[in-house]
Parts: sequence; structure tokens; C-alpha cells
Amino acid sequence: MNSYPSAGLVLTPLRALILTATLLAGPVALSTAHAQPVALGAGAYHLKPQGSDPAAPAAPHRSGAMAQRAVPTNQWYSSVLFSDKPEPLYAQPLSLRPVGTGFEVALPRKAIVPTERKDVEVHYTHQQALLVSAVAQDSAPAAPATVSNASDWAVDLNLSRAGAELRVTVAHGSPYAAFEVSRGNLRLRLPSAGERIPTPEDERILALRIGGTSYAAFGPTGVRWQQASPTEWIAHMPEGMGYLSVTGLPDDLSTTRALLSRHAYTFL
Repeated sequence: MNSYPSAGLVLTPLRALILTATLLAGPVALSTAHAQPVALGAGAYHLKPQGSDPAAPAAPHRSGAMAQRAVPTNQWYSSVLFSDKPEPLYAQPLSLRPVGTGFEVALPRKAIVPTERKDVEVHYTHQQALLVSAVAQDSAPAAPATVSNASDWAVDLNLSRAGAELRVTVAHGSPYAAFEVSRGNLRLRLPSAGERIPTPEDERILALRIGGTSYAAFGPTGVRWQQASPTEWIAHMPEGMGYLSVTGLPDDLSTTRALLSRHAYTFL
């Protein structure tokens, strides 16, 4: 017989017999059991809300494998599951936020913020973000993103609009936000006019300096980058190769881009 002192629960032969009888009794017995508290050590718990207890919150923004799983309420991506306007996800080093028309990607920078206590706080906020969107979805109204899959370290977010799907994968410790689009091209909108950093070493790379932050987008072989305006770039994607990695750059050195390029096409 196994017992777990920390939980205070011991499965005696008598309790095992009662549990077996309950499971075999069918829906009526189970319904009655749900209304009764279940003893656990010195306490008890109910299997469903009681009386005026609030119901479990709805989690409408699920798709794929996540729709078949229990809803995690305290994960770093949980706000996407519950809210039409989720908070930024801090995957470290990047931050990402779904905004209804695409996904914002940012490289948070250190900021010292004075407080009413006459001291300071150190903030790393989601700002100066790139907005990545699917051109094929331009005609559709904004829609909330869904969580389609997640592990302890990574999460897949999907945005389905106008018959096209845009997916992004971010993971703790990974410097990349990996995008896939089901059809058409991708658009990068900048928070302000940016300066293109020359990348003669690899035409697949679009490197941009925006204020004090630099980004790089790694497209597939054959991608064509078009500047549509001072704050907008279009990635013309080759047929059947709708993938793109976006990262924040710690500096503008070509050796840094070469290192990041080496791993940018290894998707989770």
C-alpha cells in the first residue's frame, strides 16, 4: 500500500472498494458523487462549482492540440487563451504580442523608471516592435489569435483570417520568432522609419535599425524584399516556402548576423 503523507491521503482497501463501486455504478452515481465533497486528508474538495461559486473562466482562444487539453491558467502565454487583447509574452530575449492583424515582435531594452517611493525600478518593456502580418489577410477584420500548441518552453500561436493562416512559434531562451504563412507574402511594419543595414553576405536577410534597436528577418532562398514605404517592407515569398525568422540584434556586426543566420532556419 502506497501512502503520500504530504497530501494526507491513504488508499485503504475499503476506500479502493468504494471507488471501484462508484466507477461501476454509472452516470447517476457519478452525478451524485460530483455533488458530494471528496475527503482529502483533514480537508475536502468538490468536483464542480458549488452554489454561488463562479464558474471556471472561458478559454475561447484555443485551436489544434491545445483545444484537446486542459487549460493552463498560470503560464506565460495564458493571457492569449482568455483575452481578446492579451498582454505581451516575454519569451526572453524577445517579447511578442498578438494584435488581431498580426504579431508584434520586440527586443526589450533596459529602462530605469523613477517611482513615488523616491527610488527606481528596472523595466524591460515591449516597445519599438515590428508588426509581422500576412498580406493575404489584409481584407479580413481583426481577430484574436489562438494557442494551437504549447510545451514547457515553447508556444505556437495562430491567426486565421481570410482563408489564410499565420503561425508564430516562440520559446524561452530562443532569439527567434519563427513565422509560417499558409499562402502569400509577409509584411513587416516598423514603429517608425528605419534604416536598412547592408547585408551583402546574404540576400535573404533584411536587417533594420529602428531608433536604438536593430532587427533581422531571415527569409527563404529566393525571397525578394521590397520597401513599400519608410515604415513598411514586403517579403515576396517563393511558392511553397512561406517561412521567416525574426530576431533582435545585440549589435550591427556582420559576424553577429552570420552566427544568427546559421541557426535561423532550424524551426522548433
